[in-house]
Formats: sequence, structure tokens, C-alpha cells
Amino acid sequence: EILMQTVLAKQRAQRAAQRLAEGKPYTDEDDTLDQTITPNKLRDINALVLEYKRKYVTLQQDRSEDDLSYIKLINYGEQVVTNRMHGYLRMRIAQFLTVIHPTKHTIYLSRHGQSEYNVLGKIGGNPPLSELGAEYARRLGEWVPKNVCIQHGRVVPCRLWTSSLQRTILTAAHIPHPCIPMAAFGAASVREAQEEVFPLSEAS
Repeated sequence: EILMQTVLAKQRAQRAAQRLAEGKPYTDEDDTLDQTITPNKLRDINALVLEYKRKYVTLQQDRSEDDLSYIKLINYGEQVVTNRMHGYLRMRIAQFLTVIHPTKHTIYLSRHGQSEYNVLGKIGGNPPLSELGAEYARRLGEWVPKNVCIQHGRVVPCRLWTSSLQRTILTAAHIPHPCIPMAAFGAASVREAQEEVFPLSEAS
């Protein structure tokens, strides 16, 4: 048995959950709900929240439930607390739940620029980019800030991911982005970082 608790501490997460309960998608325009909501509607919402608080029993924080397997998702995965989530299946469940969210997340995918192996008709390896691939990387670096980092006239948070192959790193080289060193995760390797989040059981 696994217990799951979702804690919505931020208003944006609460509004997203409300829209989801209504069967409506959450959009950026919903950030202005507080300015347009009527006093009667706001009173009804607050009454529902208070009624829910009276009936719902939260997972305790006094370590009295340390023998249970549970996962707490705070603001839909912004912070994740797990307890006794050992074994392959429970790890996979925890991993799945951490990426669930009611808000819209747009993912942009780009193939790497043409590599020197592409020119030769070869597959695999770790070649650098060809001249055409380098030109694609430069144009991609010009396109992304205007079309991805800025939405509806305002800067939005973004994250850039590449594989460890140099053709993908070189393709993204001209895209302005903060570099996050592995030391920021408190681990010497990606595997150690993953194991800190989802510890491997002795049997796995």
C-alpha cells in the first residue's frame, strides 16, 4: 500500500487544481482570476477549502508514520517527499507521480544539426557538426530566445536539455541558458543524483 498526498501551498497551483476539477484546461490567463472573480464565488471557494480541511487527515510530520510507504507532492512536484519507497515498482510510481501537473508545459524538440558522419553517410559515433550543422546551430540560437524564452511579451522559465554527445551540445551551444554544474545536485554523477532522489533498494 502506498499513500499519496498533494499539498497546494501556492495560489497558482490551487487555481490549476480548481480548473482541473471543473474539467477545463489551465492557461496563462488564469493567473488573473483573482482580479475577476466575484466576492460570492470567492466566498464559496473558501468555504469548500475549509470544509475539506475539517474532513481531511494529513500525513503527520512527527515521524509517527515512518513505517508507511508514502509520497507527498508539494505544489505538484515542486518539492517531493518520499518515505519507504523501496523497490523497482515503487520507484517507478514515484518517478511517474513527480511529473504529473495540471498546468501547461510546452516541450520543444530539435534534432541535432548535420554532423560530419551524416555527410559521410555513417551512423553512430560522436562526430562534431558539419558546416551546415554549425549554421543550423547558430540560427537555432537566434530563434529560441525570441520564440521560446518569451511568450505573450513576457519572459518565461525554460530548461534546456541535451544528451552528452558533442553534436547535440554543439547544436545547443548558441542558445543562451544558465549552466547548472553537477555539484549543485550534491552528487558526483548523474547516477548518484538519481539514486539520491529514488534510492535503490538492496534487492535491485
